[in-house]
Amino acid sequence: MIKKFFSIVFLFLFFFSSFTASVDASIIKVTKNGKIIWGILSYESDNQIKIKNIASVSDKNEANEIYLKNEGDKLMLEVNSEGSIKKADVTKFEGNILEIETHKNPQNIIIYEKDGRFVINQQNYLATTSLSIILNPQDQTLSIGTSRGTSKIIVLPQEAVSGLIRANIMTDANNSIFLDENETGMLVYKIDGKKTIEIFNLLEINIPVFAEVSPTDGKLVNKIEPKWFSVLGFLFS
Repeated sequence: MIKKFFSIVFLFLFFFSSFTASVDASIIKVTKNGKIIWGILSYESDNQIKIKNIASVSDKNEANEIYLKNEGDKLMLEVNSEGSIKKADVTKFEGNILEIETHKNPQNIIIYEKDGRFVINQQNYLATTSLSIILNPQDQTLSIGTSRGTSKIIVLPQEAVSGLIRANIMTDANNSIFLDENETGMLVYKIDGKKTIEIFNLLEINIPVFAEVSPTDGKLVNKIEPKWFSVLGFLFS
């Protein structure tokens, strides 16, 4: 009886650990060499990808393009490879959808879903977007689909925030930012932060600052701060 009990416990723990691992794994990992590694999916006859559990991980042929996009109320993963298209509904998928192994370790880029949007995670700097994401696995180029066409992501989230701090536009910034089109239709990172100033070396004040940064070249596109600070800020610089 005791032996049977421990056998049941062992099977339960084995099943639970397998399920947990499947949640933590990435659907696709793109290596430095442009190879894609499929993690937790299998194929159906109608060219759809059905997410199951962790499959045996193996290198597949290189994909031409990988898409993450909105289709109505669904978030879709689409992989184009050798003339075939495979899709997966990743809406509310609990785990990483895509992992990109960059040349600058350990700065791997992780993309996952949260609240109906995609999140690009670079070392815990999170850029949330509802726009389509396109990845070229061969050169690891990320692009974003906008109303003006596609724009390449040259400057990643952490680099955009770090650039604002180096330029003394902000002293500190929120690590959760947005990647979206601004009022003029330009693709930008929308970043909230603060600038700390000292008054007569006696008092520190935190000034709220909002900035828009181009992900294409890292340049400051727009900055919003209190009007009084815009006029008198030079006194505290």
